[in-house]
Amino acid sequence: MIKNILAKFVTYFHYEKVLDSLIYDKWQNNPLAKGILAPASYYQKIYNGVSRKTYPLIKSFEKSEGYAIDVEWFNNLAFHTQVVKKEVEINYQHGRVLYTLLREYIKKSKSKFVNILETGTARGFSSLCMAKALDDAKVFGRILTIDVLPHNSPIYWNCVDDAKGVRTRKKLLEKYNELTDKYITFLQAYSEIGLKRIETGRIYFAYLDGQHTFDAVLAEAEYVADRQKKGDVIVFDDYDREFFSGVVAAVDTFAKKRNYTRKLYRGEIDTSRFYVEAIKR
Repeated sequence: MIKNILAKFVTYFHYEKVLDSLIYDKWQNNPLAKGILAPASYYQKIYNGVSRKTYPLIKSFEKSEGYAIDVEWFNNLAFHTQVVKKEVEINYQHGRVLYTLLREYIKKSKSKFVNILETGTARGFSSLCMAKALDDAKVFGRILTIDVLPHNSPIYWNCVDDAKGVRTRKKLLEKYNELTDKYITFLQAYSEIGLKRIETGRIYFAYLDGQHTFDAVLAEAEYVADRQKKGDVIVFDDYDREFFSGVVAAVDTFAKKRNYTRKLYRGEIDTSRFYVEAIKR
């Protein structure tokens, strides 16, 4: 029996060490792009088109809740962190939804401090939208954001700034240093490992946008639920039955199992993409 326990421990320890190795071997050396994928003019053209689009459902949601992120600030951030070269249409409106939901949470909870967890940092767009909400609401808070992408290693990001050469995420976001320094802690890890190695305390608000598998989404949500109180919130991105059935199944299973009320917000009129706000009862 003791041998079996030790064997399981060694296997588990080895598994974590292998995953750690994968992070630094795979994700330190140009994980998003091996070089410049397009000239700056390409990203500018995409941005010019998408930034002029209107999203009446999201605008109506912002109006009904009474909070909307500054459009100029929002679009400028998106230009450097969300406008990328990919096959599907660019849509970064989840940042608006996040901002509004967090402002509404702060109002309802009357919290003077808000501890936030995010999985899936990418270039830092969502973290900064939430940091902006904290700053505009004039409350103190902390955002712990986790991703396998490095924060301090220079890489290509598949964005307009690649024309200037490889850079760290820290350099990419240097215009927003006041917000990142004040509110955001960046952690490089697979969430399944990183969350086991830290203790966050109560998580008032969470945004889960990491791995889009059933097991990963459910595990992250369970971690958060164990650290939330009544009225606390989890926001899930990409609730989309067509492209992310694993996310949908995980969210539905979790909400029923852990007694969370779900609210769905449509990302666009012509797609099946939703954002889910899960509120602990």
